[in-house]
Amino acid sequence: MSAPGLNVIGCGRAARTLAAIWQRTAVLETIAILNRSAESAVAAAEFVGAGKAVSDLSQMAAAEFWMIGVGDDRISGVADALAASGLLRPGDVVFHLSGAHGSDKLASCRDAGARCASLHPAHSFADPGRSLSAITGCRCVVEGDSTAIDALRPLVVALEAVLLEIDPAQKIVYHAGMVFASNYVVALLGDALTAVGAAGIPDSEAAELLRPLLLGSAANALEYGVEDALTGPIARGDATLVAAQLEALERVLPGVAARYRALGLAASAIARRADSADLEALARIEALLGRERG
Repeated sequence: MSAPGLNVIGCGRAARTLAAIWQRTAVLETIAILNRSAESAVAAAEFVGAGKAVSDLSQMAAAEFWMIGVGDDRISGVADALAASGLLRPGDVVFHLSGAHGSDKLASCRDAGARCASLHPAHSFADPGRSLSAITGCRCVVEGDSTAIDALRPLVVALEAVLLEIDPAQKIVYHAGMVFASNYVVALLGDALTAVGAAGIPDSEAAELLRPLLLGSAANALEYGVEDALTGPIARGDATLVAAQLEALERVLPGVAARYRALGLAASAIARRADSADLEALARIEALLGRERG
């Protein structure tokens, strides 16, 4: 018995990784791939190992599954075009990969008889080749029609991932959390690299200097909770050291200093919950961090 068919509209890094895994595990058979350019569609089909690269929706055939991997601002338009194409059959599953939006973006496909959902793997797809194996164990957050979610369950199993259902009304807050954990960690690391570079650490050594600290802090926070993982001058209430660091950053790296203030206040709130420092010391630190530079 052949696997159900999959069509992909917008086969970027996330979509091509998922399609390739489903192709290799034989849970889905990729039929066609539509991207903005013919070249990118061909490249995606080569990565997936299956699928006809097409340049227009009219060149696609019917399929049991439709994965929409376009940017958030294009999801509704793509859904409208798909619903109007006549390609959808009652019971087909249409899902998008946005972490910020729900399946309401697919309303026109739902009206056309499709089962609709959103599926967001909480994984960074910077390198699709690496993600083929690294995605194992990740959480896939889903919402939508119950029958669509049921149809997606074996696909999540094929990824060796874990399915989590979410209230669609909370997806934007959920995605903000993902941004903190992924994009803003990269921004924070950028500041750390800038600071140690300004201190004279060569670029060739900076990443390895920070690697164990960054990975160890993240592992401790996830394993033991942020209250037990927080260390450093704020955790112990060392206002003198915080003042010295802030003065130095404002003199050398004023942009980084502004973010040091904001993150320091967040760290102080954690220290208060952890009861790790004298409250008067934390109050002095908070006053220092909250004071605008004169």
